[in-house]
Amino acid sequence: MPVRIWSTGGTDTWASLRDASFEIQLETDDDRGSGTNFFIDRVLEPGSYYVGVYGAYHSTVGSYRLHLAGLDDHGNFFGAESRTPLPTGASGIAGTINYSYDLDVFWFQVSAAGNVRIWTSGSTDTYGVLFDEYEIELERDDGPYTGFADNFLIERTLDPGSYYVFVTGESGGTGSYNLHLSGDASGVRTVPLLP
Repeated sequence: MPVRIWSTGGTDTWASLRDASFEIQLETDDDRGSGTNFFIDRVLEPGSYYVGVYGAYHSTVGSYRLHLAGLDDHGNFFGAESRTPLPTGASGIAGTINYSYDLDVFWFQVSAAGNVRIWTSGSTDTYGVLFDEYEIELERDDGPYTGFADNFLIERTLDPGSYYVFVTGESGGTGSYNLHLSGDASGVRTVPLLP
């Protein structure tokens, strides 16, 4: 399975990925991530692995946040490398929850304050979370959305700005879905951002 491991924060980190025996080093990285953080992408067979995180120099100290995600169709975190622009309209965008607790990440921009509607359709039981551009959670829903099986629906008034939508399977479920975004009848215009 493709796996992404990385750190965030102001501390200069490097990392070592090792197999279950801890004897074989599979990969190391220093500064491929954001700023001076490490970033490792690797396809791993099922099994156990170790990640050692170190300060880049003997004198380096400080805090960091460690992230681990399986790669898939729509990323797994807030970073620009991972998120998918969410188009407006009823046709939506297709996604798949590939494994238990897979997290698909989308983003969009609201150009005029007003109501937006975000929902999934399909047979997969979905759970949705809306965040603002500062990664602050605004709302979540796990369905069931009446008339649409176990899909989520988020309706909210948003100010102009950038927003994220996280989609996952309810209780670790997997399967395909379509994610939709629309504005209200008063003409809210939502425009996908380009990376």
